[in-house]
Amino acid sequence: MKLESIDGVRGSAKKYLVNLKESEVNSFWLKVFSKFTLLRVRMKISYQAILKEVTIQELFWQGILHTIVKIEEMGFVKKSHL
Repeated sequence: MKLESIDGVRGSAKKYLVNLKESEVNSFWLKVFSKFTLLRVRMKISYQAILKEVTIQELFWQGILHTIVKIEEMGFVKKSHL
């Protein structure tokens, strides 16, 4: 059983696959999969920001600051004046 979907609806990819060669079909599914993977990562980042009640930009800055502090604690770099 094949779903053959690009938007979650069964058979929605058939109209795109009709005119493609076999090698192009694999490339098509690779593009669909990579876009889906990127969407999943973006959703996970957004979800973490919601849980912490911060914006996505603040979440990234907090992560960077946390990493800097950990590196300083390990002694790899001198302490900054943050």
